Amino acid sequence: MCGIAGFIHKSIDPGEAKNKITKMINIINHRGPDDTCALIGKNFCVATARLAIEKIKYGQQPIVDDKKRYILSFNGEIFNYKDIISKYSFSKNKIDSEAKLLVKLFELKGVDFISEIQGQFAISIYDIINDKLYLFRDRFGIRPIYYKHKNKTFLYSSEIKSIVAFEESAPKTSLLAIASTSLFWSNIGDATSFKDIFQIPPSNYLTFDK
Repeated sequence: MCGIAGFIHKSIDPGEAKNKITKMINIINHRGPDDTCALIGKNFCVATARLAIEKIKYGQQPIVDDKKRYILSFNGEIFNYKDIISKYSFSKNKIDSEAKLLVKLFELKGVDFISEIQGQFAISIYDIINDKLYLFRDRFGIRPIYYKHKNKTFLYSSEIKSIVAFEESAPKTSLLAIASTSLFWSNIGDATSFKDIFQIPPSNYLTFDK
């Protein structure tokens, strides 16, 4: 289990942005206590709390592709990553982690890369050139990913409390979500227990840009 978090903004100064992303990722540090890292750009912040299980020395995140266009954070496991490496004749010396495979595959196929992978995952990819964010969730919704869009800021994280940490104020409870949970034992669709905070449904992806 790992944790991912980040936000896209238009009017936050660098010092405040650093403070915000630090709070967001630190509060979910229990998801990945082996390595915590953040990348802070002009109008974006991306962070990962990593639990190192396989190839411990190589899977640092977030990662940037060779052309310095895409930034990827990843929570999960790709079951068929070795098959994908063979299928596309990727160099095993350069693809030393699942995260590097994912960014390479996205660079090659765009959003269609998702049809190639099998596993459980929550993936964020930020396109620096186009100022565009992609969020992907696995087909069964095993790995969570939540988001909120307020004014000029778009937030996302593996846990709701990370989004709350950004705002530093208690979220408002959704009465509709309470009714849904009481009836179905779960929130339905993209709803969560809080107003204005949503989840990406299983087998869906989201894009956010200008």
